[in-house]
Amino acid sequence: MHYAFRTLAYTLINLRHYCRN
Repeated sequence: MHYAFRTLAYTLINLRHYCRN
């Protein structure tokens, strides 16, 4: 469960960076 949450957070950050780009 913890790993899933971490992955979700990472994905969100990556998505934000992509959107900003």
